[in-house]
Amino acid sequence: MRKAGILAGALAIAASTIFGASVTASADELPRPGFPAASKVLEENVIEVTDANYEEVLAKSNEKLVIFDFGATWCPPCQEMKPVIDKLAKEGADAGKWILATVDVDATTVDDKYNIEYIPTLIPVRKTVEHPDSRHVGYDGDAAALEQYIKDQIAKG
Repeated sequence: MRKAGILAGALAIAASTIFGASVTASADELPRPGFPAASKVLEENVIEVTDANYEEVLAKSNEKLVIFDFGATWCPPCQEMKPVIDKLAKEGADAGKWILATVDVDATTVDDKYNIEYIPTLIPVRKTVEHPDSRHVGYDGDAAALEQYIKDQIAKG
C-alpha cells in the first residue's frame, strides 16, 4: 500500500516536472540503525544502497557528505536525473567531496526510514544525520540547478 503512495507521488512529481516545478521538503524522522554491513560499490563515489549495506553507507557520512538518491526504474524523472547526478558524482568539479548513495525504493526498505513520499528525492546526510530542510524532491531537467544544490549541501559541511 505504501508503494502505491510512492507511485502516486511519483506521478505528481512527473506532472509537476512537465510544468517546470520542483518541490522541496524537510524530514521529521532520522534514520535508525539495524542493518548489517556489506557494501556494493558501483564505481568510486557511487554506491548502490541495499538493506544489507545501509549502515555501512550511513557510516561513510562520518567521513564526507552522503547524498541518498531515492528513485525507481519505472519513474521517468528518476531516470532522467540518474545519468546527470551519476556524472556529477564521478566527474563533476566536486567529485570526491561527496558520495552518491542510490536507493531503489522497490528493492529496499531504506525509504521507510526517511518517510519518502515522492521520487526522486535527494537527502543529504552528514555524520549520520540528515541536513535539516535540505531535501530536494523532483527533477525538472535543470542539470545546473542540480549541481548547485549539491554544492550548497557540500558548503553546509
